Formats: sequence, structure tokens, C-alpha cells
Amino acid sequence: VIGAGDVVELRMFGKESKTYQLPVDRSGVITLPEIGPMSVAGMTFETMGKSVIERISKQKIGVEATVSMGPLRSIQVFLMGDVKNPGAYATDAMTTVVNALLVGGGIKQTGSMRRVEIRRQGAVVARVDLYETMLRGGNKANMRLQSGDTIFVPSVGRRVGVDGDVLRPAIYELLGEKTAEDVLTLAGGMLPTAFPAQAKLDRVGQTGGRLLINLPLANLVQRRFELRDGDMLNIPSVVGRLDKSIVPDILPAVELAGG
Repeated sequence: VIGAGDVVELRMFGKESKTYQLPVDRSGVITLPEIGPMSVAGMTFETMGKSVIERISKQKIGVEATVSMGPLRSIQVFLMGDVKNPGAYATDAMTTVVNALLVGGGIKQTGSMRRVEIRRQGAVVARVDLYETMLRGGNKANMRLQSGDTIFVPSVGRRVGVDGDVLRPAIYELLGEKTAEDVLTLAGGMLPTAFPAQAKLDRVGQTGGRLLINLPLANLVQRRFELRDGDMLNIPSVVGRLDKSIVPDILPAVELAGG
């Protein structure tokens, strides 16, 4: 989106071949050479380019034009909450949520990766789930920021650990996930060597003691078992030996042609 401080680069060909750097002033206007002022603030780059070219083609017969962006304006964004380096940062107008978080050093271990808030003029305009981007390729985290936006990272929510024969063993923050099946999906599923019939759940009981619960996840009903904050799910591997095997005493002879 075009805003004050951007620079529009205009090239004209035909009777005259010239290149112009047209800054967008504080009122959101550029001045087209020999044509006059044109308001462009708030337009997307694509819409602005088409409008400029259309106006030049009408008022300058025999002249063709192309439009591109010159140096981008600088914007100021704020990082607050559980980020490593909170504060105000000056960056360019193409900055996204992920870019800004990286500039600020990333999210602390105590911060939520699933409820990142984008605040604009005192209101929350978006909530970003970074798991959606990292695990499923969603693009909401590529939302572009505007000058004055605040990225607020709240404290981390409920967490569950997954260990053993899963694709991505890790500690996961839960958002809408509740069951063992949901958490296994976050972990990318079980490996072919997994032995879900012997899965176990390590849990802190209500009295403060630790509980070790047998949770045979080969059973579809058990996969709907609801997990709690602090649970650790372990998926063991299959037994490292052969239970049954057949090995022929004598391999059949193979006669080679011409041998």
C-alpha cells in the first residue's frame, strides 16, 4: 500500500525518454511531470501503477510509461510482551510479522507462538498462530505491518511434550488441541517403527505425585484421551528383535545361460 514517504519511479518512452523519482508527499500526492498532482496514498502498488499509466497515456500522446517503486519509506513498529528484545524498531514498509519478530530476536521460551496479537490504534486487528505457518504453510504471519503497529506476544499457554518415535518430538503449545490424536498430529504423526500399543503418559497428579499411565494408542478410543497441561506422551519403538523368522537351509541354484 502506497503511503507518504514512498518514492515512485516513473520511466517514459517515445518522443522523450526520461526517468523520474516522484516522492509521495505528506498529503499522499505525487506530481507527474508536465501533468500535475495525483493522489496515490492508500492505493496498492498495482492500482497506483495502472492509474498513473492510464493518465499519462491520455494526456501525453505517443508516450509510453512504466512504473516501479523506488526506495521504500521507513515505518516504526513496536515489539512488546515476551520477546527477547522488546522496544521500537524502524524498518521498511514491506516488513511482515515474522520479519519484525526476527528483528527483535524472536520469542522467549515463556512467550506464546500461537496467540501473537497485532494491535493498531489501540485495537487488536489480527491474531497470528505461528504453528499454522511453520507446520502447515499458512500465510497469515506474512501480514504486512503499518507504521505505529504493535506486536504483542502474551505468555505461553498450556503445553504438552511428545517424545519417542514421532516425526517431530518436542514440547507443543496447545490452542484448540485436546486429545492425544491432536497432539500426535502436531508432532507430524508416528514413525513406521513406533509401537503405539505400549505408549505411556507421564502426568502430575492432583496431589502433586507423578502418574505413569498406560495409553495404548493402537486403540482409536484411547487416541481421544484428553491431555492436560504438563503431560508428557512417550511413543516407544518396536522391540529390536525378530519374533518369527524363516530362513531356508539351502538356496535354490541358479543356472547361468551358457555356464
